[in-house]
Amino acid sequence: MMNEDLKNSNPKSEIQNPKSHFDPITLEILWRRLVSIVDEADASVARTAFSSLLRDAHDYTCMFTDSRGQELVQGTFCTPGQAGAMALGVKKLVNSIPLDEYREGDVFIVNDPWLLAGHLNDVCVMSPIFYKERPVAFTACVFHHSDIGGRVASDNRQVYEEGIFIPPLKLYEAGVLNESVLNLIRWNVRTPEEVTGDLRSQVAANHVCAQKVAEMLADEGLTKKAKSKPVLMTGTVSETAPPTNTGPKSSKSMGISMSGWPVTLTRVGSSINGSISIEIV
Repeated sequence: MMNEDLKNSNPKSEIQNPKSHFDPITLEILWRRLVSIVDEADASVARTAFSSLLRDAHDYTCMFTDSRGQELVQGTFCTPGQAGAMALGVKKLVNSIPLDEYREGDVFIVNDPWLLAGHLNDVCVMSPIFYKERPVAFTACVFHHSDIGGRVASDNRQVYEEGIFIPPLKLYEAGVLNESVLNLIRWNVRTPEEVTGDLRSQVAANHVCAQKVAEMLADEGLTKKAKSKPVLMTGTVSETAPPTNTGPKSSKSMGISMSGWPVTLTRVGSSINGSISIEIV
């Protein structure tokens, strides 16, 4: 994905010579600032969320992407299952709408289990980030909500039994709350105050991220920020490529217990032409 992204970049404007845009120290400072921005949005959830599942168990993930939905940064304390699904799901969601149709203040909500983390309780809230009156990035967070309606059982056989299914909808349109969407959710859950409070916490987290990214763009300039992405990508590729070209095929086994039965998992890894292949058998 990173290599494809680099191929699609404009080589004349972005990656002629990465070192000419940022020296290593400046690049590291900018990278750390990007991470701290998402972590600040992450921390806002702990202060504003209603559910203890979010405040104490940290069952949520914050991230932001570029204008094409390519993930740039995720929170330091993100939930891996959510983060992995968001990298692809948010990208698909971003690209489902033409970039020029996004409006400042728009907030989207969706819990499609095939698009995101696999079940209806994981609700995604996504917002475009505007700078100088145009969308330059997107921020999103997925919360595991304590209730989404449906049967409280572990033997559900259909997704409809899990609760309310929310397709991609605008929760806010140009900064105006869509009360109909919020009421639809409120009337289909057992703890409406908690669920709607957590949804507002998601909106707040996105607002924090968007505000801080805009501040960074103002400090560094939009052109510099736009060029920092391929430099980061190039650095990531260069750091990971050498080991993948040198390691032979290898395997590692470990034993675990599943429902009381001993199971042995064997991981087989190989590297060919700079790509990594990992198989669990």
